[in-house]
Amino acid sequence: MPGLELRHLSRVFHDGKSKKTVTALDELSLTFESGSLTSVIGPIGSGKTTLLRLIAGLDQPEKGDILWNDSPLPSDLKKRAEPLSFQPHEHALYPHLTIRENLLLATGWKKLSKADINERLDEILTEFSLEEHLNKHPDQLSAGQCQTAALARVLMLRSPLLLLDEPLSHGDRESRHRHIKALRRLCKKHNTTLIAVTHHQEEAFALSEKIVLLDQGRLIQHDSPLDIYHQPNSLFASQFIGRFPMNVLHGDIEVANGSASFKPAGSETAWPIETNETLSSQSGIHLAIRPEHIVLRETKDAGLAIEEESYLGDGSLIRLSEQNLQAFVPVVPSAGQLSPVLRPHRICILPSA
Repeated sequence: MPGLELRHLSRVFHDGKSKKTVTALDELSLTFESGSLTSVIGPIGSGKTTLLRLIAGLDQPEKGDILWNDSPLPSDLKKRAEPLSFQPHEHALYPHLTIRENLLLATGWKKLSKADINERLDEILTEFSLEEHLNKHPDQLSAGQCQTAALARVLMLRSPLLLLDEPLSHGDRESRHRHIKALRRLCKKHNTTLIAVTHHQEEAFALSEKIVLLDQGRLIQHDSPLDIYHQPNSLFASQFIGRFPMNVLHGDIEVANGSASFKPAGSETAWPIETNETLSSQSGIHLAIRPEHIVLRETKDAGLAIEEESYLGDGSLIRLSEQNLQAFVPVVPSAGQLSPVLRPHRICILPSA
């Protein structure tokens, strides 16, 4: 399906004093299908906001093309704004206007009937519970409430392409979850192509059908939330994605008599692998496995000892005495010697580590 296409997009910033250059985006090529929901994540300085600004026309690339429905987006900002809306990180509400006036200001940019305006306003008020704040000014609201009002304002436009830069960052956990659901509903209802930058991975997973991972201006992975979580394509992705970095274990997968195990390099002990996948023996691999996919069993034989423990409320992250192995467990075993069992959702073998 047509949608947004980026072809070899590059942006370089020049520091006149130091004469240094910083590459914000490096030959970035991506396709966002029409009506899809995508989150863009990555470390600070990876090019996330630059990407949105280039698409919005607020900055210009050194090279590359940006196409919407197979046609280049116009350079004229007024024409460019016809298919897209951009909500920056700062809410940019007009301080002298009430929240109602700020919301209705968006509809003034389009020729809409009074009935259409009222229908859009009712929809937004229902989804974001802003009724009690309509006659207030921005300085009477919290930062999170102002951000919600700004998000509601840009959604009033119902643009086919919606760009959001950390739209929920000022909200508390409960409001973020509620607004993620509202944002998904509205985008799906109106077939909006959404590209949202966020530093909250939980938010990205809950909101999106696809996730784009950037690092130093380069595309690392573009995948579904399930795939990017369980099948990272690189060492960087395995360490960045998720609540905890994945364990990356060097050694051999051994399969015998229908059972599989992993034997760490330099160890005489193999750890059982319990999975529904069909495995074959492989040597010298780098197996990536999440701490929550490791089960610890008490053993009377020589095993691993707990070297470090961090209680996190819903469980404990513990570090064991071999290969810096980390496991997240609901209850810390009391035994001194432990034997790991690997229960990955999917087997993930990294190309290198």
